[in-house]
Amino acid sequence: MTGAGRTSASPADWKPLPKPPPIMMSAAMPLKPPADASSFLNRLRRGRLLPLAMIACSGLLVVKISAIVSQAVTSAPLLIADAVAAEQAAEVSPAAGEPAKTEAADNKTEAAAPAADDANAPASPEFLSRSEMDLLQDLSDRRQKLEARSQELDTRERLLMATEQRIDRKIERLKSLESNIKALVKTHDEQAEAQLQNLVKIYEAMKPKDAARILEKLDLAVLLDVIERMKQKKVAEVLAQMNQATATEVTTELALRRQLPFNGDNS
Repeated sequence: MTGAGRTSASPADWKPLPKPPPIMMSAAMPLKPPADASSFLNRLRRGRLLPLAMIACSGLLVVKISAIVSQAVTSAPLLIADAVAAEQAAEVSPAAGEPAKTEAADNKTEAAAPAADDANAPASPEFLSRSEMDLLQDLSDRRQKLEARSQELDTRERLLMATEQRIDRKIERLKSLESNIKALVKTHDEQAEAQLQNLVKIYEAMKPKDAARILEKLDLAVLLDVIERMKQKKVAEVLAQMNQATATEVTTELALRRQLPFNGDNS
């Protein structure tokens, strides 16, 4: 070995260490266990039992865990199969459940209809008080009166409509009759005018003395109609041949006839 202040030596230079001196025991000193040896042994036994108990518990725990793991591994395929079957059943159940839902909805509707009828039904008389009964009776009487009034108004309306229709038909008939009368009057006037014109031509063709003698015997209205349509020169000659009273009366009536339209316009 090298180093500062140290010397190197070979194995040949090594020397064995001296042995310790043996302990000399006298025969007069026998070996005896100490007084607390039994208690020490007891503690030693108890100290060995505790690790053994812990090892046994650990072994039981490992066995339990192994059993649980093996059971889980064994039942895993069954659980997967049950899950797949449940999913398939869930996919099929909505389609199959639709009729059931429809039927359930129908049942609910049918059940709701009687309930609504019961709600709309009048209350039983035995559960109504006297004032409520009187009120219901009053309402019933008013409803009957309103219905009777409504029927009466409907009847009056129908009668008025029928009367209006009859009046309209009568008005139509009167209008038709008026048109017919106007047509007849016009025809009559045209015919009367034609006859008067013929008479006028006849009397104008006669001698004034002969015409005056015949005209004096005619009705005054007819006489005036003929005189009005004759020429003024011929009228003067005929009036000169008439008696004085007849000529005066004819002249007066002719003057009045010619003034009537003028006076009527100024009225």
